[in-house]
Amino acid sequence: MILSDRGRLWASRVLPFTDAESDAGADRTVDADTLDDLRAEVDRHEAIAREAAGRATRATRVTP
Repeated sequence: MILSDRGRLWASRVLPFTDAESDAGADRTVDADTLDDLRAEVDRHEAIAREAAGRATRATRVTP
């Protein structure tokens, strides 16, 4: 977590999202005014990534 000189909180993932997750709207770095809002933004982007990863997994399944 980083506190900007303007008092805004920033968080960035250590590992980047996949292209599919990023294309779905998951951002590696997010910002907010409060710690609670920052946590909500992190959770929201992680949820976007999980949903995109699930779609990608389902799309690559081969049915016999």
